[in-house]
Amino acid sequence: MILTYISRETCLILAVTPANSDLATSDALKLAREVDPEGRRTIGVLTKLDLMDEGTDARDILENRLFPLRRGYVGVVNRGQKDIVGRKDIRAALDAERKFFLAHPSYRHMSEKLGTPFLQKTLNNQLTNHIKDTLPSLKDSLQKKFYALEADVKEYRFMQPNDPARKSKALMSLTQQFTENV
Repeated sequence: MILTYISRETCLILAVTPANSDLATSDALKLAREVDPEGRRTIGVLTKLDLMDEGTDARDILENRLFPLRRGYVGVVNRGQKDIVGRKDIRAALDAERKFFLAHPSYRHMSEKLGTPFLQKTLNNQLTNHIKDTLPSLKDSLQKKFYALEADVKEYRFMQPNDPARKSKALMSLTQQFTENV
C-alpha cells in the first residue's frame, strides 16, 4: 500500500527509522531507495537517539555521510512510554529533547539542526518548495485530462443509447481498459 503512494514522483517520502536499530536493514529506507534511488524525494528521520547503546551515536548518519539523502536527516527524541503514562507535558518533552541535544557530545555542534521543532520547520519548507516545483507539471496533467474528458463529452452528446455500434464500441473500450489495468 505504501508503494502506491511513494512511487509517485510528486510525493515526498518521510523515512522514519529508530536510531537504536540497524539502519542498513531499515524497511523505511529500503522502500524509499526502491522508488527514489538517488534520494531526491526522501527525508530521513531518526528517532530514539536517546536510546542508543552507550558509546554509540548516529553522527555519521545525521551528517549525511552514511546512507546519504539529498534532503538529509533530522534526529528527534520522542516521549517514551513512561513519559506518556506519567502525562509529561509536550513542552516539557520538547525542553528535554533540546537539553539532550545540547548536552550530548556528538550532537552538540549540530543541535540547531536536530529536534522536533526543526523537523516541523524543515518539513514545512520542503513541502512548500516541493509543491512549487511540482505544481506546473500537475497543472499540465490536469489540463490534458480535462481536454480528453471534454472530447469524450462531445462524442457522447448525440449518442443513441440503443445503437448497437455504440454498445460494441463501449464493450471494446472497457475490455481494452481492463486489459491495460491487468
